[in-house]
Amino acid sequence: MRTGEILDNYGVQVTYLNPSIAPSLGRKSKIGGYESFLIEGIDLCHSCGSKRTAIIEIFKQEHPECYFPSGCDYLLVKTCYASTCDFDDDIVFYIGYGNSSNLNLSNQMNEVVLPVAFFEPQMAKEIPLTNSHNAELDSLIVSYGRSEFEELMHSHFGMIGTKLNGEPFAFQEQETPMCTCGERKDHFLQISSYEPNMHVGDKRKYWEWEPSLGLYIGGVGNYHYYICRTCGEGTIEAKWDSI
Repeated sequence: MRTGEILDNYGVQVTYLNPSIAPSLGRKSKIGGYESFLIEGIDLCHSCGSKRTAIIEIFKQEHPECYFPSGCDYLLVKTCYASTCDFDDDIVFYIGYGNSSNLNLSNQMNEVVLPVAFFEPQMAKEIPLTNSHNAELDSLIVSYGRSEFEELMHSHFGMIGTKLNGEPFAFQEQETPMCTCGERKDHFLQISSYEPNMHVGDKRKYWEWEPSLGLYIGGVGNYHYYICRTCGEGTIEAKWDSI
């Protein structure tokens, strides 16, 4: 079976968001900068009282493939990077949703602001490997032999970089979380410290990487969001890992 056939039959849809410091060309979804709207429940740090730093904001109009609860068209993720908070030891990102027509504009008083990078999205497919949960794909891997299959499909496994859906990239192997209903949760958002589209031709080993936009997740890492699409917003679960 050819690479293209394997992708068509077993690949999962992914949107590589490809943040770029180039002009936005009218796009609104981005990493860094000031958030567009205020979501009060995630705005202030419960530990130090500082206004949290905006990590990522996504608009449904631009990315309908992302998960949004019914009636919502705006997604915001924030964390506290204030010097009074030890975020390296307790990394917590906070996700919030809202309807932009009902939200107040942000007061833009963050203590720490990441560089702005608007998205230049690219859609593709990725092949599950460690957590495929697909008997046919598992049989195909056995028939090839794992090492031969990995060599054939190495450029189509879960990739590092901020993305929607697709397969999680993790430096440490992770199990897909389960919902209380018995279903496996879907991976719907990955936020990464290292953005490969910003380092084309980079020959460094991964342990020499540095955060592309000052986005520290235990150094260089990834933050993953999962959801049970049957049970909805209340099942959102996050995991993170780092080098």
